[in-house]
Amino acid sequence: MVAGALMNTPVAHIDIPVGEQGVTSVKGYLHLPAGAGPFPIVINSFGSDVTKEDSFDLFYRELKPRGIGMLAVDMPGIGEAKQLSMADGSDTVMEAALQLLREADYAQQGNIFVVGVSFGGNAAARAFYRLEVAGVVSMCGPLHTAFQYPPDALNGQPKLTIDGVKSRFSLLDRSTAALSAPLSEVSLIKQGYMQANKTIGTPLLVITTNRDPVSPPEDLAIFLDSAGDQEVIVLDMKGHCPPRGVREPVVARWIADKIRN
Repeated sequence: MVAGALMNTPVAHIDIPVGEQGVTSVKGYLHLPAGAGPFPIVINSFGSDVTKEDSFDLFYRELKPRGIGMLAVDMPGIGEAKQLSMADGSDTVMEAALQLLREADYAQQGNIFVVGVSFGGNAAARAFYRLEVAGVVSMCGPLHTAFQYPPDALNGQPKLTIDGVKSRFSLLDRSTAALSAPLSEVSLIKQGYMQANKTIGTPLLVITTNRDPVSPPEDLAIFLDSAGDQEVIVLDMKGHCPPRGVREPVVARWIADKIRN
């Protein structure tokens, strides 16, 4: 993306090898602050219907002033990762992005963070259990209950939301009933991650609302049982995910506080 280099805040459109031996390649947007580096880096991803292009404000307003870079990636099945499927792991692209950053001279190896919101919050939660990073932020991510809804309950959700999730599983042309079985497999409990007596030391920040229809408090309690170093912010409001203007400054401050010298 030649135009990216001409922006006041430059952005690079980079290739990220995914899978064994990098057989698949997806695109990500790399944003770096001014200076020589290396920099702390955030791997950021949104949900089932928001692409990485919407990440720019997080970098420009919150991360760049703090000297933190960002690699924005799409969830499997959307945007420039649409050739992938959520069935292969919601954090597949995040893991590939981390592997790329491990070999990058512009990245501080001890200060790579994962941030995800909505379905990206599920990916971040999965990454919390699987990936060695400096910290994880999981916002309003569906973890278990929302994936166990029967077809009738799924049909009661907004069509745009359900179509977005169908697309993540390459099922856009199928009935909602066809979504139930693969969707249930995305549960972190079913995948064996959210278990009792399993403590993870990676710093964890969780931000959600107390009346989120896809991220109920009972799921959050099980998730937090795994976190030895945790901070939780639950806003008293109805709806899925706190507004970006509320959550993103909090995320940036938390990451800045967790940077290792």
